Amino acid sequence: MTRMKFHILPSLFLVGTMVLLTGLLESVATSVSYATDYSLQGPVEFTTQTFKVPLSSEVLIKTYGETMTLYVRLPTSSSSTHGSPPLLWWFSGFQQSSSSYTHLQDRAASWGWVVICYNNPRSKAVSAKTELQLIAYLQQHCLQAPPSPSTSNCPPLLNIDSKTQVTAGHSRGGKIAALAYASSQLNTTIGATFLIDPVDTTNYIPDSDNNPSAAAALAKRGGKGGDNLPIGILGAGILSSCNPTVYVKGGTKTQCQVLEEVAGWGSWSAVAPKTSHSQFADGGWFINGVQDLLCGKGKVSREEVAEIESVCMLNWFWRMGFAPEIEGYDGSPEGAFEKWLMRKMEEGQLDDVMIKGENGKWRSSGGDRLARDTRDDTMIV
Repeated sequence: MTRMKFHILPSLFLVGTMVLLTGLLESVATSVSYATDYSLQGPVEFTTQTFKVPLSSEVLIKTYGETMTLYVRLPTSSSSTHGSPPLLWWFSGFQQSSSSYTHLQDRAASWGWVVICYNNPRSKAVSAKTELQLIAYLQQHCLQAPPSPSTSNCPPLLNIDSKTQVTAGHSRGGKIAALAYASSQLNTTIGATFLIDPVDTTNYIPDSDNNPSAAAALAKRGGKGGDNLPIGILGAGILSSCNPTVYVKGGTKTQCQVLEEVAGWGSWSAVAPKTSHSQFADGGWFINGVQDLLCGKGKVSREEVAEIESVCMLNWFWRMGFAPEIEGYDGSPEGAFEKWLMRKMEEGQLDDVMIKGENGKWRSSGGDRLARDTRDDTMIV
């Protein structure tokens, strides 16, 4: 009887130890948190779907036809995001297809964003005023939750409760993104915007009722006693007729500099000195070749440029408080972004990020360099 007790006690001790160790290992495993690094593809699985949304507005039907095709990236049901995913409206450059920005859209979706984009007809010019009406229409008819009878023709998956909406765009698309951000006429307020080498008004296409100035709209809403409207900007260092300077009192300014003047405090601006306007899009070798002849071409590959614009955009939205919560990730990309930024600066692919203070002056995000009044390192084609 005594011998049986002697053998049973060590066995029980071993079993208890194993159970305890298993529990500790499971606890450690569940507490491990990965760093958020937007220079890498994210962990969220998503699908890309096409929806044809009926249009009922006479103005919109005249411009786009009876249906509007939306290209939507949606997290799968098995994705590890928490809560309702934020929504990114993407606006392409003039005469560019939304597919020219596939890398950027995929990167955002892999980090939990719902991404919506569409193509403007190439056969006719679409005014900025009409495009804002389209955005308002889509917000009203396809992004309400719960769905109302007026949304019955919209794809069910678009009837999502996504109060967090942001905009981003390249070239003319940057102008539309800024106008949507500054607009008070949309059905849902846009919470943030990121502009990639935006082209607002030019000396040939001035401010008008059909082509309102994004800079003027930001200045109006952000004027004395108005809202503070910070914006994120990534500009090309190579200037050409594709991103023309504008004449102002006392000289000329780049498109980005005009928008920097009216940006709210907390705004964020950077320049990719070896990148041209056309390199932010990738439409295939033939279209790229033609556009590079018009806009110039820097010494950075399109793959590298796609990484720069994706990382900068996602970090800006995180800075503004708009980023999906992903299970197992710490949520803060600051550490990874600082290392990435220093590497890109050493390679000459990106200038230091400048931040606008409450006093209206721009300063280096690193705190050791003063903001430049002009972009001395730009090249003009």
